[in-house]
Amino acid sequence: PGGDDAHRLLGEVLAEQGQTEDALAELRRAIALRPNYWRNHSSLGNVYFRKGRYDEAIAAFLRVTELQPDNARGFQMLGTAHQAKGELDQALASYESAIRITPLASAYSNMGTIHYGAGLYEKAAQAYEKAIALDPTSPARHRNLGDAYRRLGQAEKARQGYARARELTLAMLSVNPKDARALGMV
Repeated sequence: PGGDDAHRLLGEVLAEQGQTEDALAELRRAIALRPNYWRNHSSLGNVYFRKGRYDEAIAAFLRVTELQPDNARGFQMLGTAHQAKGELDQALASYESAIRITPLASAYSNMGTIHYGAGLYEKAAQAYEKAIALDPTSPARHRNLGDAYRRLGQAEKARQGYARARELTLAMLSVNPKDARALGMV
């Protein structure tokens, strides 16, 4: 009963089973037992985020960044929560903080999405290119890059992005024909 790891892990399992309130209670117990351990706050933030409780997720991820200021993933998730809430300037600042610590494909990709939504297609393309350089296996990032190039009037580069996205998607489906992410790309 005194082990925060056990409460955190139980909370994560309960969250996966859809028992959100029980999961949150276990995660709060973990934090009460070891309040300065970043992973407990990160798990809590993840549950809040998945449930669309963005203010609470932001608070939890902000605590992660306070406890572990060299944790790029903490800043990445803080940015993701801000982005989901529509706080795009805060999201970009968090992604930039993450990238200064460790370049993350997810941070660059999310920055690209923000720039794309703002009509800044050149910046979007640059961000997607950086994301792909770090993780060349993501069909969605290649498709997003294709979209940015299409908006820039660069038809051949757009076609190449779309073709690569298709190749990667088909490769994923050849391994697992029921892969939900891959099926969502077709």
